Amino acid sequence: MTEHEKAHTHHETHKEHEDKPKRRSRRKEVEAAFTTETWNRIIVLVGAILIIGILAGVGVLMDRMQANQYPLVGPYCPINTAETGDGIVSPDKAEEQLGKFISLASGATPEFTEVKSEMGLYIVTGALPSSEGEQSFEVYMTRNGEIAFMQMVNLTEAIDFFESSGAASTFAPPKQEKPLVQFFVMSFCPYGKQAEQGLSPVQDALGDKVMWEPHYVIYSHYADESEDYCIENGEYCSMHGIRELREDIRQLCVLKHYGTEKFWDYVDAVNAQCTISNIETCWKEAAKKAGVSEDSVTQCLDTEGTALIKAEYEKNQEFGVSGSPAVFINGEQYSGGRAPNDYKNAICPAFTAQPSECSQELSTSSSGSAGEC
Repeated sequence: MTEHEKAHTHHETHKEHEDKPKRRSRRKEVEAAFTTETWNRIIVLVGAILIIGILAGVGVLMDRMQANQYPLVGPYCPINTAETGDGIVSPDKAEEQLGKFISLASGATPEFTEVKSEMGLYIVTGALPSSEGEQSFEVYMTRNGEIAFMQMVNLTEAIDFFESSGAASTFAPPKQEKPLVQFFVMSFCPYGKQAEQGLSPVQDALGDKVMWEPHYVIYSHYADESEDYCIENGEYCSMHGIRELREDIRQLCVLKHYGTEKFWDYVDAVNAQCTISNIETCWKEAAKKAGVSEDSVTQCLDTEGTALIKAEYEKNQEFGVSGSPAVFINGEQYSGGRAPNDYKNAICPAFTAQPSECSQELSTSSSGSAGEC
């Protein structure tokens, strides 16, 4: 079992007998359209609605689906049969397949009105009896009769909608002359690292025109207060163990004694070459690369570490943070894409007057899929 998996096992066990820190309290409902995270959430939501809708009546399902202006393609229902294979089936066979599925899933027999072939699909319309009366439906099927789904999106119309309405850029933080970016991570959370790798090029571009305020996600009385995860008799703990907690403190020491620029140099070096397994030696090479004194960081860890991490825990409580990453721009939580250009496009609207650097195009790629620890 990896260190990350062990951490999550401890995390689940701890939840049974301790109050877990509050989940983040100011998540926006829509911060950035069509990011990886947004696609995943919508797909899960629509999938749940599909199952409930078929069981309760297609009319209820369609009402909920139609509440979305541009639902995603899918979700799909597999209708497997040895008879269809990969070949195209007739409209009658497609109707038969769909009818069998709906009858088995809902206990009701649908009445079909039309099966037509458009855009390489079968479009099946009909009605289904329910407690509220007969409810009409429209279902899309692949022409081999194996896949059915309840709604499609016209990409041309959807793109026109988002471009004309500005819906693709809905995150609108308060403005101030010098924006404040506060971000909370765990030094060995892969998603926290992903956020840092997205923010670092933005810091390079915008520099001290932005106030950068790094923070770390700290728990209290976590993992049975084990010394493998905590200091101060369980008062301050980190999800991935004591090595992560010590590295969080080292990074705070670099920030306090060397400033933001050296902090980013050090964090970039750690992220590039260190793992949680080798961090107790690897950090020294990262410090050397960043121009940071190993002795000064060690002294800070030993003499200031508890006070620094206590302040982080209190900041977590203030913001209601318990997951990594959490990014706040002028006090508004951002949960959109994590590519450098995504972060730049979220931070630049926070300026009262945007600097010329905001016109730069940064990388639009991000490492891995979005998630959180």
